This record gives sequence, C-alpha cells and structure tokens, in this order.
Amino acid sequence: ESVPEFDLDATDNCDFQWSEGVEQYNNMSEDDLWTILGLPEKQIPFFNLLHDPYGDCDPWTEDGQAWLKENGEPLALCWHQLVGLVKMVKNAFCGMPVLLMDEVGLGKTVQVTALIAVLSFYREFYAVHNRFPGKIGR
Repeated sequence: ESVPEFDLDATDNCDFQWSEGVEQYNNMSEDDLWTILGLPEKQIPFFNLLHDPYGDCDPWTEDGQAWLKENGEPLALCWHQLVGLVKMVKNAFCGMPVLLMDEVGLGKTVQVTALIAVLSFYREFYAVHNRFPGKIGR
C-alpha cells in the first residue's frame, strides 16, 4: 500500500477523526478514578499532603513546614489530571505510549510526576502483596 503524498501547499481542510482517548471516563467521579488506581486515601503516593498555592513558602525548611501545617491547602489533582493519570497507568500496563496535549498550565507535569510516583508505589505494593492494587490488579 502506498503512502499518500503530503502537500504543504494544500488548502483543503483535513478531516481527522479526533478522539481525546479518555471518553470512557467521562461519566466517572473522582472516587471512581481513585478506585481504579487502588488508592483509597485519594492521595498520590510520596506527594506532600499540603501545598502553598501562592508559592511563598519553602516547604523544605522548618519554617516552611510549620507554615504549611497552619496555612497549607490540600494537594489534590483536578478531575482531568486524575483521568490523565488513570489513562497513563493503564497504558503503561498495556505497553502503550501516551501523548499528553492540552493548553499550557493544565497540569501535564504533575500528571507525569504522579505517574512515576504511582508506578513506584505499585512496585513496592507488588513486592509485598504479589499483586497490584485497585482495578489495575485485576
């Protein structure tokens, strides 16, 4: 089968069938997504529980830790970030790649960092329980 030529000067609109790839999660709650991941605490393993939304405090100092305990806000993923994490974990278990694309500032970095943390947690969990947590383990 021949590959169609790509014409850089073409004026025709491309008619791609576009999919976000996460449509199966559209009607799921955050609780449902955490259940899939097998993380009932609804926290990313190894992440801080609190954060400074203004970026004024240094959480690595004693003063910063004290400030966070008094003023910190819970560190939580937004629904769309949690969906992205679930999709990336599932794809990792299936040996499939992932391409994260969205607007600037919507949390791709935290999603990738969360993926690394969750996979690390799964490795530790598997070493103890000989299975993976949540629906991933089924």
